[in-house]
Amino acid sequence: MDFFDPPIIRLVAIPFFATGIFAGLIRWIGGPEAGARLSGASIGVVFLWLAAMTNGLPGFPPGFNGDAMVYILMAGLVIGVLLDLYSSAETFFGKSLQMATIMVFGAVLCVWMAGGVGTVSVIVFTVWLIFSFRLWRQHEAPGIATVILMMGAIALVGLAYINGSTTEWNLAVGLSAGLAGTLVWSWGARNDMVAMSAILTAGGALAAIASRLADTEPTVVAALILLCFIPFADSVAARVIRHEFLLSRMFKPLTVAGLSLLPVLLSAAIFLVLTQVPTE
Repeated sequence: MDFFDPPIIRLVAIPFFATGIFAGLIRWIGGPEAGARLSGASIGVVFLWLAAMTNGLPGFPPGFNGDAMVYILMAGLVIGVLLDLYSSAETFFGKSLQMATIMVFGAVLCVWMAGGVGTVSVIVFTVWLIFSFRLWRQHEAPGIATVILMMGAIALVGLAYINGSTTEWNLAVGLSAGLAGTLVWSWGARNDMVAMSAILTAGGALAAIASRLADTEPTVVAALILLCFIPFADSVAARVIRHEFLLSRMFKPLTVAGLSLLPVLLSAAIFLVLTQVPTE
């Protein structure tokens, strides 16, 4: 196990390469259609491994708190894979089923992680809905949805560092690295997409880490609200960027990532200020 001990190996190298390799294998085995939809499940598999390595597996049934993260995301992975295989966003029934799943799964995750309904769970759920439905609408936009997820994870890296939350920092770094691996592997692809398995696992991981951070420092919810601008960076790019090459298939992910840095940095700055405000 000594090989896995250095953080650069365990948190960056393994998630980065393993996610890309798994995505490639799933894409190759599943073919151009099913493989493209299911390739996003690779980030869920790798993140679940990382979470189990970082936190260990809690007892079953899990408690009504943040310790249930692994089991909730495991359920999300299974549900997402089944929806990617047997439902289609092109039909009314499939679209309705996927939308309902996003709302119900997000509500269960946020309430369970927070230990009940409250301000934190409501705000995290709202952020979840904004991210998830934007990702869902981007399901045929190669790279863009992955960039949105990756920038959300990078934002959580900064918030966890400011808060001194080592476990959440480890999880956010691993998630960022895994999503970067997915992005590099699918760069410029025409038929790879972020489908339900990726939304429920990678998006669910973002919501779970945010809930765990809010559990230790409730003021982080103010910073989380600013992150709601990240999913709209592609729309902003289409309106304000006038250079065609910056909006091309190869360069648009970088353009969206650059625009997403503004809410990422603003959220970190606001949270840093809030942590310095004395409380009675």
